[in-house]
Amino acid sequence: MTRILIVEDNADNRDILTRRLVRRGFEVLIAEDGEQAVALAQKELPDLILMDMNLPIRDGWSAARALRGMDATRTLPIIALTAHALAGDREKALAAGCDDYDTKPFEMPRLFAKIDALLSRRSAAVAAPVPPPAAAPLPAAAPPPPRAEVEAQRAHELRTPLGQIIGYSDLLLSEAAERGHEALTADLRKIRAAATRLQTLLNDLLATRGGSAPGVFPDSSPPVAGGEESDNADAPAGEAGTAAGLTDGAAGTLLVVDDNAANRDLLARRLTRQGYAVTMAEDGQRALDVLAAQPFDLVLLDVLMPGLDGYEVLARIKADERLRHVPVIMISALDDMESVVRCIELGAEDYLPKPFNPVLLRARVRASLEKKRLRDWETRLHKETERLLDRNRNIAVHLQEALTPPLPACVPGLDIRDFYQSALAESSVGGDFHDVFPLPDGRIALIIGDLSGKGLAAASQIAIVRHMLRYALYRQQGRALAATLTDLNDVLTGNRLLTGFATLFAGLFDPATNRLIYAACGHDPALLRRAASGQIEQLSTNGPVLGALLGAVYAEASIALAPGDALVLYTDGLSEAGRVRHDFLGVEGLARLLEAAGHAAGPSGDAAQLRDLLLDGVRAHARNRFHDDVCLLVARVTGDKEEAGPAALAFPV
Repeated sequence: MTRILIVEDNADNRDILTRRLVRRGFEVLIAEDGEQAVALAQKELPDLILMDMNLPIRDGWSAARALRGMDATRTLPIIALTAHALAGDREKALAAGCDDYDTKPFEMPRLFAKIDALLSRRSAAVAAPVPPPAAAPLPAAAPPPPRAEVEAQRAHELRTPLGQIIGYSDLLLSEAAERGHEALTADLRKIRAAATRLQTLLNDLLATRGGSAPGVFPDSSPPVAGGEESDNADAPAGEAGTAAGLTDGAAGTLLVVDDNAANRDLLARRLTRQGYAVTMAEDGQRALDVLAAQPFDLVLLDVLMPGLDGYEVLARIKADERLRHVPVIMISALDDMESVVRCIELGAEDYLPKPFNPVLLRARVRASLEKKRLRDWETRLHKETERLLDRNRNIAVHLQEALTPPLPACVPGLDIRDFYQSALAESSVGGDFHDVFPLPDGRIALIIGDLSGKGLAAASQIAIVRHMLRYALYRQQGRALAATLTDLNDVLTGNRLLTGFATLFAGLFDPATNRLIYAACGHDPALLRRAASGQIEQLSTNGPVLGALLGAVYAEASIALAPGDALVLYTDGLSEAGRVRHDFLGVEGLARLLEAAGHAAGPSGDAAQLRDLLLDGVRAHARNRFHDDVCLLVARVTGDKEEAGPAALAFPV
């Protein structure tokens, strides 16, 4: 099957061509810019290429020259496509290596005829025997350019000087009024009126001959009655309010790009009178060089220029990460709707026809600058917000580290691993905490807690509960764990030290006897996995939450542990993991996951393996999303009888 490569950055044009070509029985390949076209042509070697000339990244002329410079693609037929037909475009395309040339919008019978002719020529060239060397024939005369191309160029050449006459008349009328030369204004108005009438006649004639699209930009240069409109339009920006509302007091820095010196001068004079700082560039490449060297608030860019035309310059600006935010207003003597649409599709902010209506020029420049000012403000606000968020994250990380210190390097009788994750990713801090520390009698305190609320509000109260519990356990030796928790609750509640409440599970492990004393204060039961049987037991005493009920009494219980047994303390972020409430794991679901994790880890599995396998199961159930703070302690009994001392664990005196 014959394969055709379509090189087109406009999705609608690609779709139209693809549908028509497929219906004709062709296989279609697609490239969206010149770089893709060169790479795909080398790889696939299509039978023919339809190449748009105005492409981002690498334009069609450059891509065609590159293909002609490679042995593998040197003979591939190329038809150049462009949205505007101007004198010299055909010759430029042929000089770049294209075999034929066509314009948009597509006339499919004409385009198919060119495709068939080139494919037939290629087939004949492949089938024909190699002829003996012969003298090179004289080059054939270039065919005359299409009528549409001639008409478009003629319209451009006729409108440009009329626009200059009207524009300079407006400027001179403004200056005459400012300097009090009333005697000159009557003649200047006559000149302007005559140029305007001639422009109207020209537009009507071109519309009749098919050289323009009337009505796209009606009344682009209205007559001046008494000079008032022109005077107001060119008033300095400072007299009518800041042109773009820029906060630094400047009206704005503008770049005017036009290959016609008179047009550049006219537009620059108008904008300078309005209070803008204006820089001029005479062609597309110079414009890109100037943009790379200094910042601008707005670019006014002519469409029809030699070398890099306005379409190509616009495409390169929008493809450059440093420049794409700069608004661009396209200016042209062409008034066809296709040119307008193409500019907007390429990223232009607006489009202005020549000759300029001074009121319209002022309004669109100010509107574009105001949009840029708002975008710049949003960008600065976003950066400042990100800076503050980063600062708050750093503060939160340090706070969380202070509130939840790292586990001791060595805990006699236990292999312990932990996990913590805040529900609020932007804060990295929450109300869950754990604590592991030795007591003077050699026992190890294993604590896990959850303060009501989330984020900094909950985290700020962790220190209260954590340090008061440490103090109570350090100083109340010989008292039962339940009595210590009862006293702690009375202090928290009676003095209103918490804005909410706290849940807590506290365990005291004796490495000498492998016995655990524990109590729960409104907290989910701890889970104990027995190494011998693999069974899961739930440990709880069902006490009330801390800090809510004055006079609450707590109970405690004890249990013997064996080497290999694993104790799992957790907050409700794990037991309530799930997409919706009826899908929450619950304590039973978490117990099943712990049983499976223990089986997968095997008899030799350590606390880290058990923790990771358990978390993997929870994440799979919750699709890797936790809705609450998550805190986890996994303690595996090792059977080590070494007593806790200064070399193993240190505690404050």
